[in-house]
Formats: sequence, structure tokens, C-alpha cells
Amino acid sequence: MLATLIQEFSPPPVSAATETAKAIVQTLQGHANYLSPSLDNQPGACRLRQVLGFIERRQPIEMVILGFPAKSPNRQKTFSEHADLGEVEGLRTLNSLCENISKIYAPGARVSICSDGHIFADLVHVTDASIDRFQKEIEKIIARFNFDCLTTFSARSIYPRLRGQALREQMVTDFAESLASIQQECRDTEDGRGLFNGIHRFLFEDDLVLFPSLSRTQARERSKKRAYQVIQRSQAFSRLVEAHFPNAVRLSIHPHTAASEKLGIQLVPSDNRWATPWHNVLVMTDGGPRLMPRHQAESLGAKLSFFENQFAFFEMRK
Repeated sequence: MLATLIQEFSPPPVSAATETAKAIVQTLQGHANYLSPSLDNQPGACRLRQVLGFIERRQPIEMVILGFPAKSPNRQKTFSEHADLGEVEGLRTLNSLCENISKIYAPGARVSICSDGHIFADLVHVTDASIDRFQKEIEKIIARFNFDCLTTFSARSIYPRLRGQALREQMVTDFAESLASIQQECRDTEDGRGLFNGIHRFLFEDDLVLFPSLSRTQARERSKKRAYQVIQRSQAFSRLVEAHFPNAVRLSIHPHTAASEKLGIQLVPSDNRWATPWHNVLVMTDGGPRLMPRHQAESLGAKLSFFENQFAFFEMRK
């Protein structure tokens, strides 16, 4: 009788698929970039369900990340308009993440790099032609370094006949929320406030350098309006990507809360959790590679160098 009761009230055994899914999510958590690191330490349940779905179907774990748009035109932050060793290391991080998952789960994993450069080129003072060159460089890096777990995707895959402003306007029409709705979200949610503050800071810093005649107040107000537009278009592109990759695990270059549907990933170590390769230079230190603005690297005495005579980076050794 007692044995029967124990059997009836014992929890069901955890399946091998669930254990594998937990191990994969734990691997993802190792790269997590949270808005509040001291508070956000629990993985979102949605990611476990997503990963488990791929395992039950015996498919590779499909992940997407929006990013690798173009180099910031602010040369106090970046060295040039070309992809450099920062992009190489950022892509290596994503490819290594997939390789680590393959050690846990035989079908492995893959990441689609969804370039959002054309989506807000006009808002960040980068030409569409420059973005085209940068995207070709990213594809060459993936091929050159055998990052076989990575593929690329852009809005042009959905709108093949549209270019420039026509593409941006069509995507906003098809997928965007109103600016009023975006502004409210930025006021009312932690993720929204964090995203707005981070993007506003990027735009403000760039405007001060690119348009030196502007006062700080003018630059702040001008960049504030554009920050909401960047978020609007970014969210529209995110919805486009979600429609194209409906089951994919969503990674993000920005820090998020643990409850977010997206998992923030720090592509390359940095003292700034918002740092990306395309807003900084890569500095090789005795402690390994780190991202920082070019002016900071130079002020610390870091010297310009090139890997394989092509990929710029800065070196700072004791």
C-alpha cells in the first residue's frame, strides 16, 4: 500500500530530452548579458521550451541574432568603415557557442546573423553602399575562418526588389508599431528603458563628433528623436525575422532582463555591457581581447596592428 502511494505521488522521471535541453540552455546562460546581473540569474522558461522543441524533432538548435550592421562612422570609436578583428572575434564567439552545443547534442546548432544595417542606415549616418561592403566583408570572414555554424540573412531576402528608403518604408508599413507605442514602452518597461538609454547614448556620442557645431543640448534632443525611430525599425525588423524564423531561439547584442524573450549575448569582453564590435575597436591585452572606443585604446597607449595584414586591432601588452 505504501509503495503504491509513493509511486502515485512521485514526480514523473525527467526525460533525456529535457536534461539535454537544460544543458543547452545552461551553455547559453554562460554567455548571458543581463541588464541587472545581480538580479537576473534565472533562464527564461521560453528558451527551455524552444530548445526542447528542436530536440524532440531531432533538428539542429536554430538561433537568430540581429546585428553586424556596419561600422560606426564615429572615428573616436572605430578605426575605419571596414570589418576588423572585432567582428572576427564576435563571429567566433557565436560559432564557438554552436560548437559547444554540438558536444551536448549531436545535431548541433546554428546561428543566422540577421543584418539590420539597411534598416536604419539613414538614422545612423551610414550609406547603403557602405553597408553593402560591410556585409560582404562579414560573409568573407565567415568563409575565411570556417565559421560553418553561421549564415547570414537580411531584409533584402524578403524584399528583393526594394532598396534604400523604399525598403525601410515598406518594412515599417508591414511590421512596425507606432512611435507613440514605442515611446510608451520605453517609459513603462525595464527592457524598453534600457534599450532607449543605450541607443540614445550611442547616437548622442556620435552626433557630438560628426556634427561639432551642435551644442550638447541640441545633440541630445536630435538624437532622442532618432533613438525612438531606431527602436521602431529595429522592432519591425525583429518581427520580420520572427516571421521568417518562427521557432528560433532569439539572441540579442543588447543586455536584457532574464524574463525577456531575447537572451542578451556579450560578443566580446568589455567593461561596457552595451559594447559591440561595430561601435569599438578590439584591443589585445595580456588578459585577452577586449572592446573599447578607439580614443580610449589610444589614450592607454595601445598600438595599431593588423592580423593577416587585413583585420585592424590595437595591442596593449605589459
